[in-house]
Amino acid sequence: MIRRVISIVFLTIGGWLLMGEPLVAFLNFGPGARPHELFLILGVLTFVAIPLAIGIALSPGDRRRELGLTILIATGVGVVCGASAVATFMDPGFKPFMAQMPPMPDFRMAPVVGVVNLIVLTAIGWWLYRGGRRRVEAEAG
Repeated sequence: MIRRVISIVFLTIGGWLLMGEPLVAFLNFGPGARPHELFLILGVLTFVAIPLAIGIALSPGDRRRELGLTILIATGVGVVCGASAVATFMDPGFKPFMAQMPPMPDFRMAPVVGVVNLIVLTAIGWWLYRGGRRRVEAEAG
């Protein structure tokens, strides 16, 4: 029982950290920053892998499916949070508050890299989640 609770805590922390990775993938830091963006994304994924690995190692259930479900949920929440941030910053009613904020760095959007990243993350999560189910059905049948 306690093993399941600790596993859920670590999977939740890992999923919470993973939901920020698609947001980072949608950022373009400028023309000279291309190699640094890749290292930033890989760094975030490395940082995320630690609590996910602990959660999966402690999980008494079907580890592959749990990891896939965590990735799918984190990706979905990341998309919703990113869309909410974009809607907020693009809202004309928010413009007066933007003037009171300190100057922001000159970030741009990288839609191609972001969408490719979302597709890859979703495909990995779906493959882990559905592949584990087929294996369980084959063993049961």
